[in-house]
Amino acid sequence: MSVSREDVFYLYKCILGREPESEHVVDQLVGLDFDDARSRLLASDEAISVVDGFLSTNKWKRKASLEDVLYLYEYLLRRPPENDEVVAEKMRLESLEATLENFLDSEEFFEKKYRVHLSERSEKKILNGGRKIGCRSGVLLIGAYGNGNMGDSDQAQFLASYLLDIGLSGEQIFSVSWESTSDYPSIGKKLPRECLFDFELLSSFSAILIGGGGLLGVEHYPLTDLRWIDGLKAAGTPYFLVAVGASRAHVDDPFYHDSYLALLNGCQGVSARDNESVLALSRFRNDVIKVCDPVIKRCIDEAIASPQISKRLDIILRYPLDDQHREFIDGLKSIYISSSRNDIRVIFVEPFNPLEMELLPAFPGHIICSSVDDLGAEIRDSAAVLSMRFHGCAPAIKYGLPLLGFGSKKIKDLFDEIGLADSYWLGDVSELLRLIEKADWSTFKASQIRPGVALKLSNQYSKITKSFEAIFLKES
Repeated sequence: MSVSREDVFYLYKCILGREPESEHVVDQLVGLDFDDARSRLLASDEAISVVDGFLSTNKWKRKASLEDVLYLYEYLLRRPPENDEVVAEKMRLESLEATLENFLDSEEFFEKKYRVHLSERSEKKILNGGRKIGCRSGVLLIGAYGNGNMGDSDQAQFLASYLLDIGLSGEQIFSVSWESTSDYPSIGKKLPRECLFDFELLSSFSAILIGGGGLLGVEHYPLTDLRWIDGLKAAGTPYFLVAVGASRAHVDDPFYHDSYLALLNGCQGVSARDNESVLALSRFRNDVIKVCDPVIKRCIDEAIASPQISKRLDIILRYPLDDQHREFIDGLKSIYISSSRNDIRVIFVEPFNPLEMELLPAFPGHIICSSVDDLGAEIRDSAAVLSMRFHGCAPAIKYGLPLLGFGSKKIKDLFDEIGLADSYWLGDVSELLRLIEKADWSTFKASQIRPGVALKLSNQYSKITKSFEAIFLKES
């Protein structure tokens, strides 16, 4: 994008900690590509000198020491390094100056500074007075739809489908995601992420739905920014949390607790996607209701029988979170390499995650799916499906395929609720690997859902539909 005058002032404040010295230097940068303008400032002697006094030496041409790298992580990114390998990589750069520029030029550094800039700007707008302006009779969906994870990217589309079912039109549905790692499917109009800080725009909607996905399971900006939450409340638009996932450990973290308390106290209604999330959010208010994840619900609603044409096992893999995952993935690698793709395929659904990216080379010929529809098209003729991903189960359920969930409490809880308890693997990893090696799919049970389950989930959604009727459906 081209740099505006406001962008120039932001870049100066972000990188040099001051405003431009004259209108002349502003004019020199206005109109440039944003990255070009940023690079010019980062390459200046002044930018280097900003942190000069904080480092262990002024000898910029020598290589960075371990202490230098650790300090730059803490000072610039406010976090420890991911692992020893990335530290070693930065220490191998040709000079301390190059290492510093590597940090300053990173998207993470820019993102953190950009957040501060937007929050400060939003705070000024709140101080100038928030007012509810004329409604556009539209509903805005806010979520992590652009984070590159299939399960999150589909949330906007499936929530929008629900809104269509209850009477809205596509022209009344808007969506926005702060995360912008990848595009996401949607119904209606997608807005740029900066719109989250345009409180006059937020004020113009009939309602705002924040969901679904695990938005309160880990930090999802700006839901943890008190200044943004204050702006959202001042905008005057009723907002709801819909089918969100939450972690008790995360919401109880003192660093985030006050933000979530403010966010939930201002909600017109809160619904969570599973029992764990209901318990976590019930610590903030006592009227949290349970509503199934919209992606799972839609697949159950559309369930059809699909004949298993192939003899192939499709495995929806995830990067390891614990020793059990690591044992399974390590054992699977050798089985996979010695088999053909007619027998076993590996599918990934979060390829932009660096941890998942590390796994890709170990499974040559792997498949990447960016949506539930893509995944469904891939696995529809499978003999069986093994999923380590919660939303990886959705299309298997839709087509009634033999399915086995593994390595995820979220999957186990879902299967317990919808009558597929026998389809979750509770045995030893070694035994599971042996079954895969023998191509024995007898343990995989057809994922056919009883009619009563679909009715129960529909009743859950009926509860939130009633609250919407009182707030915004009457206007549509």
